[in-house]
Amino acid sequence: MSRTDVMLAVVEMAVGGGASPPNVTISQIAALIDRLDVHSESHQIDVEVLLSVGVTAWTLAKEVERSCKARTERAERGEVDCSTVAVWG
Repeated sequence: MSRTDVMLAVVEMAVGGGASPPNVTISQIAALIDRLDVHSESHQIDVEVLLSVGVTAWTLAKEVERSCKARTERAERGEVDCSTVAVWG
């Protein structure tokens, strides 16, 4: 699969609601790291890249959670109408 194909597949899956919960994503990344060949010249960089993906997924999930919580609190105070606000644009 080419890089372009991967990027398109990610976008298509995201649009279709194919995202996994953060804990599942982290578990999948851990399984991928576990399957890497520790004797490969690229092992260290592969681990670093996969860890970076995991950190990004976790961070985005927490940011969305914080944003939704803040938006809900503002709505409860009558400061914003949550029914018209989307988390992802």
